[in-house]
Amino acid sequence: MQYFIADIRLPEDPEPAFFSHIPAQREVVDRMIEDGDICQYALKEDRSRLWVIFLAESEEQVWEWLGAFPMISWMQPEVSPLMFFQDAPSTLPAFSLN
Repeated sequence: MQYFIADIRLPEDPEPAFFSHIPAQREVVDRMIEDGDICQYALKEDRSRLWVIFLAESEEQVWEWLGAFPMISWMQPEVSPLMFFQDAPSTLPAFSLN
């Protein structure tokens, strides 16, 4: 398994159909996060770019997953393999009996 980043350009002035696909996009992304296929999913504040970190067998698999995104028709992705991806561990707060 290898990490890949998808640097995705989004439309400057999206048509109404773009917005109607947001719920389906979120559903696909949430499922892929739960499955461990997506490690990080981030949207630039001005909504012009989206960055997705994937954990995949190959770049071809990443392109296949991107093709399943409901909003792919409006996306211009570039995919690059990463040497490594380090994330801050998510931990629960220390448990206290007091």
